[in-house]
Amino acid sequence: QEALLREQQVLHAARTNLLQGEADCQRVYSELRAIRAELSRDTGSRRMAMNHDRAALRPGAPSTMPGETPVVGGTPAIFRSPTGSVVGGISASLAAAGSDALDQLAQPVNNDQSNIKRSAQLVQSVYDMKRRNDELIVKIREESVLATKRVLESLAKRTKELADMKKSFEAGVLDIEHARARAERALQVE
Repeated sequence: QEALLREQQVLHAARTNLLQGEADCQRVYSELRAIRAELSRDTGSRRMAMNHDRAALRPGAPSTMPGETPVVGGTPAIFRSPTGSVVGGISASLAAAGSDALDQLAQPVNNDQSNIKRSAQLVQSVYDMKRRNDELIVKIREESVLATKRVLESLAKRTKELADMKKSFEAGVLDIEHARARAERALQVE
């Protein structure tokens, strides 16, 4: 019974460790998905900005940002900002917004760099989790083999004890039957 309880404890501890590893993997997977979604969103907005810039550079096809109006008779890349001043080039909306817009353009690059660093950290943690889980599986197998061996040895010992008891009882039954048969003959003689 003790060996079976020990085996159950080993298996329960192994199950708990594996479930913890699974939860860690799910957490890392969720973080990587969130980073991927953010990078995809950022890529889409950059693609739109590039299309706008291309359209602004194309001769004869002026493109305006919301709130801007193209200057009539001027080159297509010159815009009138919402304040009324004329600003040239593709940075018309940036000049209208001031240095805050430049900071906003620099921020995604920094954010991208932090996402890349965080992704690299997560990938490294995945390799660490894989290594730990591989070691854990080997350890669990070894402990399970030892626990199973103890259970089997205990069962073999108990089976041998029961077999010896059975032989003892069978010998006792034969002695009793022999004694009964002798008693019957003795009663018949009298």
